[in-house]
Amino acid sequence: MKLGKKWSSILFVLLLLEILTLSVADAQNMSIWVGTWFKVTFKSSGYNVDYPGISKSNESLTVYLKIWSVDEVNKILYCDAYFFEDGAWGTDTLNFNFLGHHSWEFIAYLYETSNYVENDVNHTEFTAFTLLIQGTIKQGALASGKMISLGGTHWKAVWNAPGYEHYNGNQYTLTGSLIKPSKVPVPTERILR
Repeated sequence: MKLGKKWSSILFVLLLLEILTLSVADAQNMSIWVGTWFKVTFKSSGYNVDYPGISKSNESLTVYLKIWSVDEVNKILYCDAYFFEDGAWGTDTLNFNFLGHHSWEFIAYLYETSNYVENDVNHTEFTAFTLLIQGTIKQGALASGKMISLGGTHWKAVWNAPGYEHYNGNQYTLTGSLIKPSKVPVPTERILR
């Protein structure tokens, strides 16, 4: 009976070590996302407050999001967003923090505030959103992936403009899937990294 307890204790310790080893190895493998592209539908719905009243706003935009680097120590995904708007390709750099124990399924979130002056007009903006990112691993490689919005918000205030103040508040959603780099319509010369 004592020998059985020793063996079960040894097996339990070995199993625990194996689980910890797999978790640590996986947690350090976020690099599977580097170089991947998502085709994302970005939707914004909310309200604008202008003189003399309030108006509803709804926008939708297709965004191509490239993950170009990962900082595993500080848990940051570095991404560039590309979008076609007003007849030209635009870009924006987004840094997502990530949480989770597995490289194939984790939470990513972005939180930004900014204050700036443009044409002698003060602007204040706040943006925050959270995503669930899930991937499928086949034969040790990332085979597919999706991005699911868990919620987001944007708030902007413009003031100090002669006779003009503007405020808006919007709800953001982002949903999309991984696509092959050959399916990305962004011109090569516009891709930053």
